[in-house]
Amino acid sequence: MIENIIQTFKDKLSEEIGKKNIYFEISDKNAIYSLKDCIKVENIDKNNSYLIFKLNFETFNELVQGEKHPEDLLFNEKIKISGDINLIS
Repeated sequence: MIENIIQTFKDKLSEEIGKKNIYFEISDKNAIYSLKDCIKVENIDKNNSYLIFKLNFETFNELVQGEKHPEDLLFNEKIKISGDINLIS
C-alpha cells in the first residue's frame, strides 16, 4: 500500500528528483521507503548523498494527496529532514 502511494507521489515529481537517493521514513510504521524504487528498504547507502524525510503515515498521506503544503508541515514540525537538501533543488 505505501509503495503505491510513493509511486503516485513520484509520478507527480519531475523525472530528475525521482532518480535520486531520497527516502521517506514513516515513523509510525517503523519503515524506510525509497522514492527511486518505491519499495521498503532495510538500509540507506550513506556513502552517497541522500535525503530523508521523516514523518508519520497520516502526514505522508496529507502530503501526497496535496491536502497540506510541504512548507506548512515542515514549519509545524510534522516533517523532519536529514541529509543533503540539495538533492531536491
